[in-house]
Amino acid sequence: MFSSVARRPRAGDQLNFKGAWVQSPRLALGTAALGMEYGYGYCRGRIQDSISFIRHAYTEGIRYFDTAGGYGDAEILLGRALAGTTDAVICSKFPLPQVKATQLAASLERAVVHSLRRLKRECLPLLKLHNMTVQQTGMPGLDDALATLVHKQRVQSVGVSVYQQHEVQASLQLDMIRTVQAPYNMLNGAIANTMLHELASRRVAFWARSVFLQGALSEQIHVFPKALQPLKKHILHIKSELGCPWHMLPQIALRYCIQPGVAVILLGLRNRIELQQALAAVSQGPLPGALRTFIIRQQCKTGCWVDPRTWP
Repeated sequence: MFSSVARRPRAGDQLNFKGAWVQSPRLALGTAALGMEYGYGYCRGRIQDSISFIRHAYTEGIRYFDTAGGYGDAEILLGRALAGTTDAVICSKFPLPQVKATQLAASLERAVVHSLRRLKRECLPLLKLHNMTVQQTGMPGLDDALATLVHKQRVQSVGVSVYQQHEVQASLQLDMIRTVQAPYNMLNGAIANTMLHELASRRVAFWARSVFLQGALSEQIHVFPKALQPLKKHILHIKSELGCPWHMLPQIALRYCIQPGVAVILLGLRNRIELQQALAAVSQGPLPGALRTFIIRQQCKTGCWVDPRTWP
């Protein structure tokens, strides 16, 4: 049913950034862990290995790649790995610059041009404003500055990457926003559970991120610091109730995110084995209703557990 997630796109096949209600989400490869040290207990791999892995992901049918100017060398790696490709959809992010309204358009354009040079691209398919706050969405001239980027063909579409529901709601007041990227996982479904229909009604596409919660929803939880013991205890309880081995937990976490209304599932994969496991999980389709209902009942009520910004 969901084999289209991993299929090799036809020539000219593009992601619908206009937020149509989709039945089959696509996978996107996140690159934070490829461009810098990222997550507990992980070591960044060699540059050439990361380039090889990105190319392998492309060969396996992945066409959507998420990065950011703040992800170390990630943009450069993508530029080298995907040079010469015409159907790879690369999305990059950077924070909204803190400048005067009269300087906003020029400042945004400089940041985009810098990313385009690193990515070896002429136009960015999707620009996401990174960690947008409610206050920033009210910045004077922001919509006009974003419209200028599109008019100049620096970017094709604009979105935001946020953490909380009220930030999503504030972002929707901006006319140019066509994509919302937000956390969605087994422990934190607040935004998607309540806003998918509203986003679709506004023609805004939803990208699910933090699917594995930076490795917490895997055996990697064992190397997390003691300060996150409540999070570890909760995950161990869920795993026990599910009765699954450790290698199955990330697959369940991924399948939990497969549902109508989720346009893209963004995964921070690090190697070929993890990619093959993800593709295998997707091929099984969404979770059975009873299992999904159980997981929703287990979702954290304490937000600090599931917000990596609060982690030590």
